Amino acid sequence: MTSSQQSRIRCGSMTIELLAVAALLGVVTATAIPLLSQLGRVRQNAADRECALRELQNQIEVLRTGKQDTSVSEQTQQQLDNTQLALNRTKIGDGEQVTVSLTWTDPAGQTVRPLSLTYWQFVNEEME
Repeated sequence: MTSSQQSRIRCGSMTIELLAVAALLGVVTATAIPLLSQLGRVRQNAADRECALRELQNQIEVLRTGKQDTSVSEQTQQQLDNTQLALNRTKIGDGEQVTVSLTWTDPAGQTVRPLSLTYWQFVNEEME
């Protein structure tokens, strides 16, 4: 085999190698883009749930002081769309179980499963 024949064979195999690498990069990119998009949604959902949890904690602190105002803060209303706060009091013996729930809609317009916190308040706590 002459050197010009070897050069042509090597050039042809290099083109095939480049096409294979380009195809592999295309597959990796096609797989990575939806995963990165999903990761962004997961992060946003986590941030929304963290905001809702902070709001519920604040509401419980307000309720424990004896105030009955249960309005959602402006900051939470700005971050979460269509927020709705629910308060449920259940008498249990000499106290009551208080559950505070928060629902909102996600960017797709679907209602998110409510996030709830519960605490128990007994008669001797009210007198402090």
